Amino acid sequence: MMTNNRNNWLSTLFYDIGKQKTSELQVQKSFIKDEEVIFCRRHKAIDVIGTDVEFSHRTILMNEIVLDIDPRTDKHAELCERYCKYLHNQLSARNFRHYIVFSGSKGFHTHIFSDNMFMMGKYEREKYRQKIANLFIPEYDEQLLKENHMIAMEVGEHWKTGNNAILLYAYGLESYGVVVKEKGETNGTK
Repeated sequence: MMTNNRNNWLSTLFYDIGKQKTSELQVQKSFIKDEEVIFCRRHKAIDVIGTDVEFSHRTILMNEIVLDIDPRTDKHAELCERYCKYLHNQLSARNFRHYIVFSGSKGFHTHIFSDNMFMMGKYEREKYRQKIANLFIPEYDEQLLKENHMIAMEVGEHWKTGNNAILLYAYGLESYGVVVKEKGETNGTK
């Protein structure tokens, strides 16, 4: 189970998993008002940790690869969930530290961590993300190659639906509290 608090999880991501090397890690709150998406100003994560600033999105860590698997229809959701189990097994067999969450909306998000990426330049990290993505999924959102791209927080309520994210699978992150205790377990609240 991940921490049930976004701020605590952000702290774990920044200090422990990201090893304080992603100094430009940012967060932002987004919401829908009158059918229009409203984006609030971005904050540096380091300035938000330990405060009561609310946020629903974050940027990608230097050592992180994010795969977004969205079913095209409700009928494909079960296939996507089965593929996530396959993906988890493949990543685990290759010793990639990772976790896979159901976003609380429609997508399944895989977060993969490789400390080798700390030694790479920005362009090399983007190429490495592309290489890993190509191994596992046929279509990849190229925005996810960029570290400044905002992704929905993997803890708490989804910003559009209000449904909690659900941790499905995890490997190699037990020391950070990322453990699947029971299928269907939510990742807490904001």
